[in-house]
Amino acid sequence: MGNEDLDRLNLPEEGRVPIANPLSEDQNVMRTDLAPGLLNTLKHNLAQGNTHIRVFEVARKFMADSDSDTETRENLRLGILLYGPRHAAEWPWPQGEADYLDVKGHVEHLVEDHLKLDTPEFNLVSEHPYLSPCVDILLGDQSLGFMGKVQDDVADFYHAKKDVWIADLDAGLLRELDTQNKVTFDELPVFPPSRRDITVICPKGITAAAVREAISDIKLPLLESVELVAEYIPEGTDERNLSFRLTYRHAKKTLKDKEVDKQHKRVVDELVQKLPVRI
Repeated sequence: MGNEDLDRLNLPEEGRVPIANPLSEDQNVMRTDLAPGLLNTLKHNLAQGNTHIRVFEVARKFMADSDSDTETRENLRLGILLYGPRHAAEWPWPQGEADYLDVKGHVEHLVEDHLKLDTPEFNLVSEHPYLSPCVDILLGDQSLGFMGKVQDDVADFYHAKKDVWIADLDAGLLRELDTQNKVTFDELPVFPPSRRDITVICPKGITAAAVREAISDIKLPLLESVELVAEYIPEGTDERNLSFRLTYRHAKKTLKDKEVDKQHKRVVDELVQKLPVRI
């Protein structure tokens, strides 16, 4: 990485670690941020005609530190970049461009679902060298990183014609927090599942997550999972149809249809009571 890469993103000169005998001027300094590498990857993909781009990088950044034995401090980071349509072209979902909610969703999914940590907080930052808007990602009093939209003038240099979203997370801290979790294992299921599909007709403002949460809140002892399998939006209406697949299973026996039907009916009855939906 070169000084020009860092200058282009308005990154401070203070703390840079120069390379003693660089092979070229564009490789004369250690990286202090993952964004230049991610943006160069974006530029290369756009030059090849790729417009639906989802990339990540796990790498170390380096900062000068006179208190270190090597006079350099390292920090392992996880960088994420999103650009272009929200879904790949072959997906049968309504298209839209990737935005703040997409990158925020990736961060929440990693922190909450994969690492099983608490829900992070997102606080708006007044200024950032190359992101606007930018938010800090916090877990209690610890900073997990930051994320936001690449400033337009920076994105232009990398030939981006649409919004570019980046998240930069402290992978070293995430790994440390993850090791504090106690890992438990469940026995593999022995008896077969029984599946039922349900289609919920709801206003467009009702999210799939809200429907899934309402089903989970019923606390059915046999319900193993709830998955969204399809979405259909009829023309000329303010409603959409969300189809879910519910999997029921008993740990000690094969389920009978009447047992599943009883719990599935309860799902239908309570959904209609809890949400403004039809089934």
